[in-house]
Amino acid sequence: IDEFLISKKFKIDVYELLSSYGFYLTSEYVSPDGFKLSNITIKNILNTIRNFLEYHDIEINPRKYRLKVRQPKVIRQHKEALTKEDIAKILQACVTPKLRIFVHFLAVTGCRASEACAVRLMDFDLKNSKVFIRGAYTKTRSDRYVFLTSEFIDQLLEYLKYKYRKRVRYYEPGKEPTVIIPQQKDTDLLFASYFYNAQNENQVIDYIYNNLVLQFEKTLDLLKIPFENNSTKRRRKITFHSFRRFVKSVISDLGYSDFSEWYIGHLGSTYYRRSDKDKFELFKKIEPYLTFLDQRLLEAKQQDLTSKIESIEKENRE
Repeated sequence: IDEFLISKKFKIDVYELLSSYGFYLTSEYVSPDGFKLSNITIKNILNTIRNFLEYHDIEINPRKYRLKVRQPKVIRQHKEALTKEDIAKILQACVTPKLRIFVHFLAVTGCRASEACAVRLMDFDLKNSKVFIRGAYTKTRSDRYVFLTSEFIDQLLEYLKYKYRKRVRYYEPGKEPTVIIPQQKDTDLLFASYFYNAQNENQVIDYIYNNLVLQFEKTLDLLKIPFENNSTKRRRKITFHSFRRFVKSVISDLGYSDFSEWYIGHLGSTYYRRSDKDKFELFKKIEPYLTFLDQRLLEAKQQDLTSKIESIEKENRE
């Protein structure tokens, strides 16, 4: 490595080196947990090595690289499609209140899981039914906001009462119990415990994510939702990202494709510009399709829709 990067006297053909290493990863390498690497992982490893060598002024011709270094083809697997009924079942089966409100948040906003873990109490504007997503924790590094359904806001208020409830703890037999009354602060992370080290927020967010993933795995086990490949059992058919795909699909199917791109945080068309008021009105049309547990709201919307259809039919007959 020293000769390769410093003295530039390394005599081995760089293309042969990368090709041999790619073949080794494909045919011989086994991870510590006993699994073979996926094709996309191998491709990413080779691209990382290529970028590393080019950074150190070792020229790699793109055309020669494509011809001489055979990369495994990435197999695109089918992604399980979620329905409203599936999401309602998952919400009802969640093993903890925190997981339930987290899954509900993903199913309403279409946020990435890491974005949701970083949401603070001060980011919510319940009066205007929206939440601010910090750009520091988004994939595109851009601030944005998304709207919230009335159903979710009601669930959120109930969860906050539960999170900041009075607690009585018994540490040792025979001693007086300790009463703990958590203090609610605007800077608190919604999905964090009522106590955490705010000085290292990134570490807390990682802990939140890992903890919620374990709880979500238990919920999927209760519902007997299988893995993508039952022989390896590495990835579930339903993941946190499935809710993001659900939100995008629902809004697009309603005919608001450009709005769906904006809503989930994609760049979309540079010409798509709507006022906040117009966006909120669009969201109110979509809200019934992102409501999962409030049957009263759904029935009221259905009755309103039925009456409108009957009125139109009457006008057509006349």
